[in-house]
Amino acid sequence: MPSSFNHQGQSGLSLVEVLISVLIIALLFLGIYSLIIFSLQITVDNKFYVEAMEIANQKMEQIRNLPYDQVGVQAGIPSGNIPQVEIISRDGNFTVNTYIIFYDDDYDGEAGVDTIPNDYKIATIRVGWQSKYGDKHVTVFSKIIPRTEETSDGYGLLKIFVNDVNTNPVANASVRVVNNSLAPAVD
Repeated sequence: MPSSFNHQGQSGLSLVEVLISVLIIALLFLGIYSLIIFSLQITVDNKFYVEAMEIANQKMEQIRNLPYDQVGVQAGIPSGNIPQVEIISRDGNFTVNTYIIFYDDDYDGEAGVDTIPNDYKIATIRVGWQSKYGDKHVTVFSKIIPRTEETSDGYGLLKIFVNDVNTNPVANASVRVVNNSLAPAVD
């Protein structure tokens, strides 16, 4: 029996068109979901970075506030009471490595020529953590300079002697030390 129902002029979607539309919408939502997950992972990683920088700066401030002769690591050279390795838990685990070395500034001669080669100390703090993308770390360092004259203990001080043309000492001489090659300039 022939159908008298005419399909011409009807609007609608075929099954193939519906499936393609659903696939396109699903791909869009999957892309947005992946972008949100990636953004959250980056945010967490940045949070760990900020926390690691805070830990490194706190450790450096603790070192800067120590007397010069106490700046050193346990069982190290120079020796002191600062642990070489620490694990700190703050919203995650951070490994803090502390390195302190003597530094021989070549301005006053290097070891062998310089009778006192330990001019100052360099403290380096390295804070590491495990992220989704592997091991990450931040490193800060600072020169620790003594407040007194250079001695065999590793102290340093700038001393200036002013003489006249006859090599006689000049009493109450006014001396100005300027170094414009540094930023900011030393004056």
